[in-house]
Amino acid sequence: MLTIAYILNEPLTNAIIEEAGQLDWEIIDRRFLGASPSGLRGVHADGVLCCQHETPRLLRSLAPAAVVVGYRAWFRPEAKIPVIEADHETVGRLAAEHFLERGFRNVSCVAIPLGPGHPPHPTVDVGRGFEQRLAKDGVRCRPPLLLEMTRHEEGLERFGAWLKEQPRPLALLVWQDGLAARLCGWCQELGVFVPEEVAVLGIGNNRPICKLSPCSLSSVDTDAAHQGREAARLLDRMMRGARAAGPDARPVPPAGVVTRKSTDILAVADRAVAGALRFVWEHLAEPLSVGDVAASAGVSRSTLERHFRQQVGRTVNQELLRKRLERCRELLIGTDLPLADIAPRSGFFTRAYLHRA
Repeated sequence: MLTIAYILNEPLTNAIIEEAGQLDWEIIDRRFLGASPSGLRGVHADGVLCCQHETPRLLRSLAPAAVVVGYRAWFRPEAKIPVIEADHETVGRLAAEHFLERGFRNVSCVAIPLGPGHPPHPTVDVGRGFEQRLAKDGVRCRPPLLLEMTRHEEGLERFGAWLKEQPRPLALLVWQDGLAARLCGWCQELGVFVPEEVAVLGIGNNRPICKLSPCSLSSVDTDAAHQGREAARLLDRMMRGARAAGPDARPVPPAGVVTRKSTDILAVADRAVAGALRFVWEHLAEPLSVGDVAASAGVSRSTLERHFRQQVGRTVNQELLRKRLERCRELLIGTDLPLADIAPRSGFFTRAYLHRA
């Protein structure tokens, strides 16, 4: 089966290529056929996979079956083209939980300015999930910074003026990793410390961008590879005669938040608790007791436990387990290490202990 693809996201592309090999497809990239109608003359494909900026009319001109990996709101129901997309509201909820776990009460976001005539954008759904989850813990999202990718000087000036009006420490969700990395650079130019004064969280987990950001960037992993596999499998069923799922295909849940330096901090007012949290995070792989943590903070165990519950909402042992599981998950997703190696690196000294946890 010949499939035409036009996907500009590397994890998506790699997943589709791998799935195509399993499905015995012949797959080509439309970019190499040219943008004009003449470049597509004589092309008779069984199916098309593309990003959201392709039009339904073009899809239908290339093949009888088509699947979009993008954002369903950009396609009218009458187009009858199934869309595989991230679960944007869950992305927002995960981002909110990430900041709440770190004790932030001053929280905002960077969003796309959507004026009259602007097409719908995923940031609307992300923002809804973000604000609703914050509200459950009594935190009100501060007015967002409305900003698109723009010239460096213009963006720096606008961001700097907005940031002067914000209380600190501030947690900031940014709709796209590239812009989030740019904000880290702007903070550096403005003499603002990331994450101590402004914690920055991106969306997409574009690993080259996250790793090369001026401060290594935490990001919500929208699981683009899963989206790619789901899209390929759906298209394969359609090319074999199955009915289209319609424009309302089920959203793919995000894989979680990948924590890097840009949010690896806790916003707590109590110095003893802040010191204890830092000690716990830095010594996850060691056999820790509550007494060890209290000694590191210079307070008694009972004092630490009481203040810890007040400031963090969890016990010391609950935080230790939560952080160890978070570390374990990062290693499972981001490395090829076997479980026997991951368990002790996460502070689980036997695999049985890890399985119970």
